[in-house]
Amino acid sequence: MTTESVKTGDVFEVPTLDGRIGYGQIAKDGEELYIVIFKALHEGGCALETVHETGILLCGWTLDALIYHGQWKIVGNAALKSDIPKPCYKVSIDGTPWIESFDGDLQHKASDREWSLYDFRATIAPIRYERAFSAFHGLAPWEPPFDKLLVEYARERQMPC
Repeated sequence: MTTESVKTGDVFEVPTLDGRIGYGQIAKDGEELYIVIFKALHEGGCALETVHETGILLCGWTLDALIYHGQWKIVGNAALKSDIPKPCYKVSIDGTPWIESFDGDLQHKASDREWSLYDFRATIAPIRYERAFSAFHGLAPWEPPFDKLLVEYARERQMPC
């Protein structure tokens, strides 16, 4: 499996430390993937139409390493829900602070408040999402870096920026 074969809408399994699974979805494809992982933990399979029902737990940018190596198995493709956050980011251009949209378009020069609120765009290793999902379900300790993967964190930083 290559990044080119991963498509927006693809639903994938997220294994946990105890052998159960969760589900995630590709919300934006490309060289880097924007993914969401849903809250529910399942003993076995789940119908594609119902993976969204418990809501989004985690979201952010990552790479396809665990998909490519078969650890996150793609199980189908489903329509995206409209509640996927699209956060803004800060970027420094020639030493000047700017805010950019989720899609990478420059919006405006950043105020001091915006500069402290928004993060630089970061690509997080897929294993961190998997560990955060397991930790949310009490299968491992919660670690502070997981806080920035939570959907609420992204929602606080989304458009309009």
